[in-house]
Amino acid sequence: MSGSRRDQARSSGAEVARRESSKLFSLEITSASWILSEKLLLIIVLMVNNISTSVIAAGLAVGLASIGPGVGQGTAAGQAVEGIARQPEAEGKIRGTLLLDNFIWYACVLSVVYYDKLKAVSSA
Repeated sequence: MSGSRRDQARSSGAEVARRESSKLFSLEITSASWILSEKLLLIIVLMVNNISTSVIAAGLAVGLASIGPGVGQGTAAGQAVEGIARQPEAEGKIRGTLLLDNFIWYACVLSVVYYDKLKAVSSA
C-alpha cells in the first residue's frame, strides 16, 4: 500500500470515528432531552389536572398528619394509664386531658370532606 492510500485510509477511519462519536453524542443528548421532556410532561399533566393533584395532596396530607398524632396518642394513652394507676383519684382530670389529643380525627374528617368535594367535582 502506498503512502497516500494509507493516509487516505487513516483519514477516512478518523472521519468514521468522528461521525460515530457525534452520533453517540447526539443520541445521549436526545435521550436526556426525552427524559427531561417526559418529566416536564408529567408535571404539566398534574398541574392541568387539578383533581389528580388535589387527590395526591389530600392523601399526603392525611397520611403525614396521621403519623405524628398516632405516635403521640399512643404515648399519651400509655402515660395516662400509668398516671391513673399511680393516682386513681385523679382519673377525671387525666382522662379529660387525654381527650384533647384527638387531632387525628380532624385529619379523618377533612379527608372525608375533601373526598366528597372531589367526587362531586369529578362527576360534574
